[in-house]
Amino acid sequence: EKLLTAAGIAAALLVVIVLIIVFAKVGGFFRSGSRKELSGQEASTEETLSDKQVRMPGVLGLGTEIAGQKLKEGGGLYLKVKDYVFSDTVDEGDIVSQEPEEGAVTDKYSAVYVVVSKGPEHAAIDLSLLGLEKMEQAAAKALLEKKGLVVAEDQKNSDSIKEGMVLAYSPLSVKEGDTVTLTVSLGPELANPAQVPDIKGQFEEIAVEMLADNGLVKGSVTEETSETAEKGTVLSQSLLPGTKVEAGTAVNYVLCKGSAKEEQYKYLASIDKTYSLQNIIGPGSSSTSLTVKVQLRQSVNGKDEVTELMAPVTMTGDQILPVVFKKIEGAYGVTSGTVEIVNVDTGDVINSYLVTFVPVPR
Repeated sequence: EKLLTAAGIAAALLVVIVLIIVFAKVGGFFRSGSRKELSGQEASTEETLSDKQVRMPGVLGLGTEIAGQKLKEGGGLYLKVKDYVFSDTVDEGDIVSQEPEEGAVTDKYSAVYVVVSKGPEHAAIDLSLLGLEKMEQAAAKALLEKKGLVVAEDQKNSDSIKEGMVLAYSPLSVKEGDTVTLTVSLGPELANPAQVPDIKGQFEEIAVEMLADNGLVKGSVTEETSETAEKGTVLSQSLLPGTKVEAGTAVNYVLCKGSAKEEQYKYLASIDKTYSLQNIIGPGSSSTSLTVKVQLRQSVNGKDEVTELMAPVTMTGDQILPVVFKKIEGAYGVTSGTVEIVNVDTGDVINSYLVTFVPVPR
């Protein structure tokens, strides 16, 4: 029994050894086969590149000059720029994409098409380089808007910076489309501030009232022609509406004196009449005196305009009043009017005459 047991163990060991040897050889065979197959594939791949072909080098992220040199050295390839695009990740002037792609087989001496970066679409703008602190409000705003920025404005008193000049701005660095806040100097803080009203388009008497209501006074007045504004209205003013100034400040303005055509033509009329004051005083009028004046009344733009033709004079009732005017200049474009004899003491119109105006070159 011991002999049989020992023989069985020896047989089992022999079987295990044989199996190990068999598996080792089989595994070696397959590994050898795989290596031969892989070697064959590599050989096959290398064989696909002819003398007229090269494998495409990578040029992404390179500048066009360096990329062109690399392509030339990699098989006589030459670079052609297909397009330019904005890029937040690739620096301006560097290559964003290439065609054919890196690793592809291509013919020697053929073109490689690339897309080049234009840099970020909205480049950062350093406002400190613009010199805004030395500019007036309008000039600074125009410059910023020209660069595609939105301008917001703020105001602040300053004892050292002239009114209307830029005090500060924020932020310091922006991109196109961003908002920049300009802080503009109001000049020194006022002890008795007054706000300038908008008198543009108003008739002079109303404009003067508006200035007085705001604690301001009438300054110097000049006249200009205008084809659009109504005669007698304010065309412009020396201080901008809304500006705060010291009370009592004078505001200059420009009045419309009519259109340019009025500079070329005038409307004239004449009258040759006499009027006996006996008509209103009656018998015994030689001992009665009366103060009268002569004036022209016209309707201009729906409003009565009165022009004095003869200053007030005192006459007795037996005198004859001559109403003789060879050249009466009326309002431009108005072809009719009334010459009136007026009792100065009562304001009553004693008599009136219709007159017709005609245009005459100046």
